[in-house]
Amino acid sequence: MITQKVDSTDDVLGFTVDWISALAEHVEKLDVLTSYIGQYDLPENVTLYSFGKEKGYSKARRVLSFERHCIEAVRRDIDAVFAHMIPHYVIAGWPWFRPAGIPVTLWYAHSSVEWHLQVAHRLAARVVTATDGSFRLFSDKLSVLGHGIDTDTFAPDSSITDRQLALGVGRLDPVKRFETLVAAIEILENRGISAKLNIVGAPSGDEAYVRELYETVESQGLTDSVEFVGSVPHDEVVEKYQRAGVFLNDSSTGSLDKTEVEAMASGTPVISSNDSYVDMVHDSDLDASRLTFPSGDPEALADRIEVILKLDDEEYRSLCQRSREVACDRHDIQALMSELASVLGETCDSD
Repeated sequence: MITQKVDSTDDVLGFTVDWISALAEHVEKLDVLTSYIGQYDLPENVTLYSFGKEKGYSKARRVLSFERHCIEAVRRDIDAVFAHMIPHYVIAGWPWFRPAGIPVTLWYAHSSVEWHLQVAHRLAARVVTATDGSFRLFSDKLSVLGHGIDTDTFAPDSSITDRQLALGVGRLDPVKRFETLVAAIEILENRGISAKLNIVGAPSGDEAYVRELYETVESQGLTDSVEFVGSVPHDEVVEKYQRAGVFLNDSSTGSLDKTEVEAMASGTPVISSNDSYVDMVHDSDLDASRLTFPSGDPEALADRIEVILKLDDEEYRSLCQRSREVACDRHDIQALMSELASVLGETCDSD
């Protein structure tokens, strides 16, 4: 397996440790080549190899280290390669893996389609992704496996839930459209409805957007209602989901956000405009009139939040339970890794 980072404390990529542990249950031995090694607790059949970012290696030295590790992996007579998320890994490793007859499977879950994805797709034996909307190239190599959430960790704890607390999770970036969430909270306040919003995530590189978001909260007098929590380590963010009464998302990526599924698995209802989320709601028995809204429409979002706030306890508990069931049925990590292991086995059989 080739992946960006192995560090359970990382706020974005900490889940990779969960994936490695789960995949290791389905293979005899799992070697993991990564740019950065941080904190981890992994099974005995997992061996980590770093190409040096945590050691301060320059980019050029990391590239050379990557290539050396690929050559060494071929000499260890590995059966298959699983490249996680980064198409460049497929391209850079191809000169060593292809002559040795070692098939490469690429995981990719993002709305962007750039040249390196197109090249990697041609070189890869198979491609796997989370949802129908998270891989935008036409492909006869594609398998849709779900998001792979550890539903034992991301589980409900109703004893700490605050029904009036809304949550948004993600980097502070224009594509996430947190301004819609903030505006919805302001609308609720103007209606005399008590609600608070926590936004969990680090600022992105778009300083103007982040500054405008902060200034909006301050100028609209929302500093007591909207809190920017900052980044939270992966192994601690579950408590944020459990505490929230509702999770909000107005991301414009089109593909299902992993955060939406983590919230659902944690028993937190999700209200989202995301196209893939809307499709999932319509494909289940969840109520789209309560849980979806037109993108960029804070008035409609405020309406949906108000509906959730006014549910009686029995209705709310039923909604929480059903949300979790949908997440577990479609995006559980054990199911994903079982299917991924089958895909990897098929690439070996067909090589």
